[in-house]
Amino acid sequence: MACSSLVSTPVISPGMHHLLRLAFVVIVLTSCGANVVVHAEQAPSVATVNVEPQEVSNRTVVHVQGESCAALVIGGGVVIAPNLIVTNAHVIAGMKMVEVRFPGGELVPVEVVGFDANRDLGLLRIEQAGLVPAPFIRGETAATGLLVAVDTEGDRSERLFEVVRRILATGDNIYRAPGASRRALELQMHVNRGESGSGIFDEYANLLGVVFAGSRREDGRSYAVTSGEIQDFVDESALNPTPVGPCLQMPPPEPDE
Repeated sequence: MACSSLVSTPVISPGMHHLLRLAFVVIVLTSCGANVVVHAEQAPSVATVNVEPQEVSNRTVVHVQGESCAALVIGGGVVIAPNLIVTNAHVIAGMKMVEVRFPGGELVPVEVVGFDANRDLGLLRIEQAGLVPAPFIRGETAATGLLVAVDTEGDRSERLFEVVRRILATGDNIYRAPGASRRALELQMHVNRGESGSGIFDEYANLLGVVFAGSRREDGRSYAVTSGEIQDFVDESALNPTPVGPCLQMPPPEPDE
């Protein structure tokens, strides 16, 4: 299973914020437990927002994979700084070794440097030249956009979506502990297995968020953590790095309304 389901509550979204930088991931999973020490690191500088229509670079999106409790887990991710990738926490939970694959097939090992079970976000450090960070828009004002995913072979796929509404997704975290919440976008788009953590972009290749769930209750609906929430996560990870949590015993829960 790669995309968890969720129920969400509409909320008035915060106004325009600043930009940010990160990425995402998906899962095909099982469970177990393991903690990995991570290292603090300065928050990345903000990338300049793109103002001309353009394609998302093949050096911006990745496929994420690794072994978690003897099972292969896969997802997506987005380059948000010259050496940082953002993905979902439920994709990398329990992984002792994580690798990312770029469109075209290039496979690169990465290190986990941030983990938030409540927001369902993970942060990866990569040592690789020539990456193209996606600028983040904290306002998330686009009405439509493009999901860009990379599969296990390094093949790239794209799919259009429509933003239905901004919401506050609440309920349990990925380990079914209460109290989790995150700012999110509800999308009119079906999410496939292995696309969790993949990025959603506007027509200018600016990152709007990363997908973390598909709804079981309403066909064709999916959910993405907003770029503003990602920026806050990155800033907090720089000040207070968190080790990787244990494997999941079951798919992430659906947030409550």
